[in-house]
Amino acid sequence: MSLSQALSRSAQQVPAQVLTQCSPDDRVVVENICVVAQELIPSLNLAQTSIAMDRNMYQLSVPCATATLANLRAVQTYNPARVHDIHLSVRDGALTIRFDICNEKAPLACSEFEVIRTTKRSRWF
Repeated sequence: MSLSQALSRSAQQVPAQVLTQCSPDDRVVVENICVVAQELIPSLNLAQTSIAMDRNMYQLSVPCATATLANLRAVQTYNPARVHDIHLSVRDGALTIRFDICNEKAPLACSEFEVIRTTKRSRWF
C-alpha cells in the first residue's frame, strides 16, 4: 500500500482543529499517520479525533469499533521513529486508540536491535 493510494481512498479527513494544534513541520506527519491508520483500521472515526500535547509527544485519541494487534503493529511500522506507542482504552463504553506521536524535537528512541554475528575467540598459549 502506498501513501498516495491511502490518501485517494480515505473517506474521512483529519479535523482541521486537530492539525492546527501541531507545529507546521509536524502537521504532515500526523496527518499521514492518521490516514494510514484509517486505511488499516476502517472502523476509526477520524471526525471525533482529539489531540493533546505532552512533553515531546502528541497524544492523538481516535474512537474506533475494533482493532487487531496486527493492524496496530502495521501503523507503528509505517513510521517507527515517530509513532512511539499505541494504547487501547475504553472511554464512555467505546474503544479508543491513542497514538503517541513524537514531535520534531523529540530524540529518536530505538529499542530493537539485531545481532548480526557472534564469534568466540580462542587463545592458544
